[in-house]
Amino acid sequence: MMWLAILGVLSSAVGAYYYLRVLVFLFMKQPEHGAVVAVPMRSFYVVSAIVLSSYFVIRMGVAPAHYLELALSAAQLS
Repeated sequence: MMWLAILGVLSSAVGAYYYLRVLVFLFMKQPEHGAVVAVPMRSFYVVSAIVLSSYFVIRMGVAPAHYLELALSAAQLS
């Protein structure tokens, strides 16, 4: 049984290495000289979509009862 725990820890370490390597290449390396750098789009539509979705995520997390009732009533209709 001990070898299963060791195998699990080693597998987790290998998986973490590969996933963290991708993050390092994406966010912690300087872009090559002359490479295209992405510029975030700032418009009213993007900001309004982020604000609206943030509102509903927070509201569903704080008081989910209304949304659960809607889901239950929708499930009973089908």
